[in-house]
Amino acid sequence: MHIVTPVGEMRGRTHQVVTEEGKRLMASLIRTLHDFHRAGKCPERFCASDIAVTSTGRVKHTNTSLLRGKTDELVLRNYEDACDIFEKTVFDGYDSALIPEDIKHLLQLMTSPGAICAEYVISTHTSLVPLSNRYQFYLDMCDHITSVLDGNPEQNDILSSVPYGDKWVEKLEANLLLEESFHRSGPYDTEGSAMAFLKFYRDTLMCRMESL
Repeated sequence: MHIVTPVGEMRGRTHQVVTEEGKRLMASLIRTLHDFHRAGKCPERFCASDIAVTSTGRVKHTNTSLLRGKTDELVLRNYEDACDIFEKTVFDGYDSALIPEDIKHLLQLMTSPGAICAEYVISTHTSLVPLSNRYQFYLDMCDHITSVLDGNPEQNDILSSVPYGDKWVEKLEANLLLEESFHRSGPYDTEGSAMAFLKFYRDTLMCRMESL
């Protein structure tokens, strides 16, 4: 992990973030497990001595003799083993309190009984999306929420979970990078809560401040 100093309303503070190399290692290890499970297989054990990391940062399981038929018990054990590997590699020497909240959410998901039914969510977890890809990731996510899920009960569930959904304008006014784009011609609906925020941020990303 390494320390970053944010800008905007979080300026003046420091935060620990996982390096891109660390995220790539975690994502590759999780995808390796996901691929095994999709094929109906589970490693009987999944520890550091049974994997190899390629020059591109990808994880390969090297002991195929350990593969067994997929069971719920083995799926849970695999994810618990993966978390143990992360603790001994990516987070070695770090206090658990320093682990970023989005990564904690992933680890909690992997070690919960719900992991059995959440393998797709685990394997595509946003905490492991490279920073260089988050721009497109957000656009795809926003379009899915606002268009594909339009009128679907799931849309309301998502919108009600958006942080600061009812206070986004207040937060925006303290963010030096975003407040200028908010005051462009054609003002946004300040009473629109979470949906208005998603659309505002999407427009800001699309325009890249060029339309100001």
